Order: sequence, then C-alpha cells, then structure tokens
Amino acid sequence: MKVKKWLLGFFVILLAVSLALQIDDKQSLESKKWNQEVAQWSQQPSQAFYLQLGLEAADDEDPIALGLERLKQVEIAYSGHLIHEDGSTVTFNDPLEGRRGSFELPNDFCEPYNSGCIDTIKNKTPYYAELLSKNHILLERYIKFLALNDYLITTSPNTTVIFGEYEPIIKANKLYQLQLLLNSNNLESDTLELIRLSRLKLAQSNTLMAKMVHLANIQLNLDFYNQLLNNNLIAGKTTIPGLTTEESSLDATVKFEHAFATAQTKLIAKLPEYSNFSFLKRFWHNMFFKQNMSINTDYQSKQDWLSYTKLSAKEQALPNALKITEPDISQKVRNYGGRTLMGYSLPAYKDYSLRLHNLQSKINLINWYQKHRDFELSDLKSTAAINNFATGEAYLEQEKSLLCLPTPKPGKKNHHCIAI
Repeated sequence: MKVKKWLLGFFVILLAVSLALQIDDKQSLESKKWNQEVAQWSQQPSQAFYLQLGLEAADDEDPIALGLERLKQVEIAYSGHLIHEDGSTVTFNDPLEGRRGSFELPNDFCEPYNSGCIDTIKNKTPYYAELLSKNHILLERYIKFLALNDYLITTSPNTTVIFGEYEPIIKANKLYQLQLLLNSNNLESDTLELIRLSRLKLAQSNTLMAKMVHLANIQLNLDFYNQLLNNNLIAGKTTIPGLTTEESSLDATVKFEHAFATAQTKLIAKLPEYSNFSFLKRFWHNMFFKQNMSINTDYQSKQDWLSYTKLSAKEQALPNALKITEPDISQKVRNYGGRTLMGYSLPAYKDYSLRLHNLQSKINLINWYQKHRDFELSDLKSTAAINNFATGEAYLEQEKSLLCLPTPKPGKKNHHCIAI
C-alpha cells in the first residue's frame, strides 16, 4: 500500500512538473519595442536599397523599379511560410533572372589599391579605359547609390529574405577607383570624397552583412588613397577624420538581428512537421522549448553584445571584456532547446568590432605616415600613441614593404597594415 501511495505521489509530482514546464513567459516589453521599431523600417521607402537590389539589372531596365519588384516578390514568397504543407521548400522566382546585365571584371584585373597596380594600369591605359566603358552603367548606378541618403535594409526579418547582393557593390567600388585614377582632375579630394561616401553607407547600414561589406570597401579605399600617396600622385596633406559615433554604432544592427531571431523562433511553430506532431510529441517538445523565453534570451544576449561593441579597443582586448548574462537554473531547464537555438544564431559581433577598431588604427596609421614619409626606425616609437589597442608601436613586415600596428587578433594584413 505504501509503495502504491509512493508511486501515486511520484506520478502526481511528475505530472505537475510536466504541466509547469508547458508554461512560457511573456515576451519582454523591451524586445517588443525593438521588433516594432524594425517593423516600421520595412514600411519606409529606400531608393538606395531598391537600387542595390537592382544594380545588376540589364542596361535597358530601371534598376530601382526592378529592385523594388524583387523585394515585393520576396515578401510575398516568404510571408511567414518557408515550407509548403507537403514539406517542399518555398521557392522565390527572382525577377532579376533573365533581366540581368553583363558586368564582369576580367581575371587579370589589377585592383588599383594593390601595390604595383597603379603602374600596371597606367601602362595599359587603353585596356582599362575600355573596361570602364563596358561597365559604365554599373559604375553610374553605384555613384547614384552612394549619393542617396535613404539607405536602409527594409526587408521583413524572416529567415530567408534577401538583404541585397553585395558582389556588385564591391565590383563597382573597384571601378570607381579605376575611374578616379584614369579621369580625375583632382585626385586627392575625389578619393577622399569616395572614402566619405563609403563611410556614410557604413553608418546607414542596419544589418551586419551590409556593415561588413561597406567596412571592407572603406579599407580598400584607404589602401587606394595610400597607394596614390606612395606613387606621388597626391600631396597627402589632408588629415582623415576618425570614425564617428554613427559609423561605429551597432544599435540598429543588433535590433534588426534580434527581430530576425524573433521571426525565426516564431516560424518554428508554423513548420508542417511541428503541426503534424502527435499530442505526446508536442507535449514533450513544449517542455524544453519556449518561444517567448527564447526570444527574451536572445534579447538579453543582444544587449550584452551591444554593451561589448561600445567598449573602446583597449577595453575589448581585456580577457573578460564580454559579460554574458547567464540564465538561472529554472530558465536553463525550462528552455533547454531554445537556449541552444539562440546560441547558434549569434552573429559575429566580436570579429566585426575588432575589424572596426582595426579600421580606426588604419586611419591613424595613414595620417601618421602622411607626415612621416621618410621615417627612421626610431620614429616608430611615436606610433604607440596612435594604437587603439595600446599594444605597442608599429612594426615593419614583408621585407619592410608594410607598416603595421599590432592587434590582439591578427587577421588579413590590409586590416591593420599599410603599404609603404
């Protein structure tokens, strides 16, 4: 009899715990506020974003109109359903297909920002002039794209929306450098204007991918400016301003990424395989996956990362700079699956922050180099003062062809080095 009572008590407790584990939290007001803000972005027109989506349109197409058409078709195709009821994946019939132009750079294209390429281009001016002519439509669109001040990724934050292809932007930026080299009558000010405009796009970007692409273009434009200096094509007497708060900020990006994670989490319940779960399978699933708890966990982690990105380069280099809020034991148990899912969805904020601080170091290094073209090794001691990370003075690399500032996590040389 005692055994039966014990078993009954055990099953009552087990049932109570199982039922308690079905209960989800409410989505936090702060999370809702971020998501509402991002939802408002999708209602705002952005000629620059439409143009980005249509950069590769054929010569006789209106790139802005085609870009807007692509955006509308994506929103229709992925309006909350990524998989059909029969289990097949939703497909997107891209309006660009069959209406794409031919904008290609040959394999032997010598990028103007690389060492030795300025001489190569000058020696083959007719060849590169013809290349510019063939791609003039893409270049003209890119110049217009840079001039537009309403750049904003306006797609709804679903899991498979397009944020805009970036290869045409990188390609067009090289063409812009080429045009300046061959045709500019005021090379220094025109190159500085290109740097300014590409920095403006960095400030306007509201997704991490867009920021990475525009940051890369800024690095290459700075390298181009530095190559012009090395080839005595500019005087190099202009101090390049440091990064502004707007250029460094990730506020809008983090909000967009959180809205993306929110949409991703909510779509799980709409998947056909989930709706076909048996009662017991769904009951078990809901014990360890909570939609709102997952969203709140993501919000808190995004807040933690946002705080990290606002630290100085020196502070970020410290061992315990990143402080992630750990959920309590109740949250860990009740939402084990959701915590795992949100952990996989974290973007590469740390790598991006490092590249951003390296960009500031690169600007500092170019400004120093402009004033010390004929420096001696002993002069490098003064570069310790311009090192964002406070990790020492600049040093020479690759047979003294590169001047670099030490960085906590060395990456590609052009991130923290300049050619001399």
